[in-house]
Amino acid sequence: MNNFVYKTDFLNSLFVEKDFKFIDSIDKELENLNNQINTQKEKREYIVKFINNINTYLEQNDSSVEGHRISELHTNASKILERVNENINLLNSLESTLKTLNQTIINLLIYVDSNKEEDYKDNIQLQELKNSINDYSNILTNANEKILLNDIKVDYFMENSLSKNFLTDFPLSFDNESTYTSTKNIDISESISSTVLDESISERISFEDNYTLVISEIRNKVFLPYKVSEINEYINQFPNSYKSFEDVIKKEFVLPLDYYIKHPVIARFRETYSLIRDREAKSIVEALKYAIDLMFKYELNPAIIAACKTQEQLENYLECLESNKLDNFKDFEIKFEINPL
Repeated sequence: MNNFVYKTDFLNSLFVEKDFKFIDSIDKELENLNNQINTQKEKREYIVKFINNINTYLEQNDSSVEGHRISELHTNASKILERVNENINLLNSLESTLKTLNQTIINLLIYVDSNKEEDYKDNIQLQELKNSINDYSNILTNANEKILLNDIKVDYFMENSLSKNFLTDFPLSFDNESTYTSTKNIDISESISSTVLDESISERISFEDNYTLVISEIRNKVFLPYKVSEINEYINQFPNSYKSFEDVIKKEFVLPLDYYIKHPVIARFRETYSLIRDREAKSIVEALKYAIDLMFKYELNPAIIAACKTQEQLENYLECLESNKLDNFKDFEIKFEINPL
């Protein structure tokens, strides 16, 4: 279909460039939607299993004090299941709309091929198609915002240690600590405790600017670039939190690889939002808009966003990525350490 579109010169008078880009990306977008739907269904299976295990527990411990708290957890899990189902419905709706658009485009091209030019230039179907393309873009943006917000809550719930335990065995005993813990804090704190004795990290630390991003499957870590001035700023502003130059690097510039690749959509959103809101000091609206624009850009590694010090650096990288000229990106070096096959 795409070859027909581009080899037919007169179609250039019917569609603007963004329409052609949309038409050209339909197959890839349908594949992305299908992958997202499958991911959401896997989450739904997880939550359903979780709820079933809670029901079994409550049947066995319905009069206990813990049973009351588990009952509250059951209520929360049911709400999480509603969010997963909402995501699936949103994605199915997007997929259905896109398939309808695709068929409309095919029908229009058949019509164009079988009629004279003057017969279709004012064709109502053509204008309706253009309007539908614009409408889909708005629908997609709104749906992605809802899906992202739901996913943040769902993934937060799924990664909770209590939730994980209920997938395997029970009963559980509660301590005085909060039932729910930020997954971000868990990942980072575990990383810090494990990296203190990691000699490979110490070997990488030097008292000079580091312009290399290392994404290492071998070490299961990401080593972010840094400047000496940044390190000194951390030490000066938070003297009670950082004991040394090395301490800042280990805590702020060496992170677990899973932090970026386990939930890449959320990671892209998080890192982009942080870059625009915190580093660039722009408004919440600007940060949200930019983050939403990039969160489903699957070819963009979230660790690279985290390595960018400015929005300009990120845009430089995106330009090189889109033009397939990554060798032209000079703001920092990117190295991958891949596990052998």
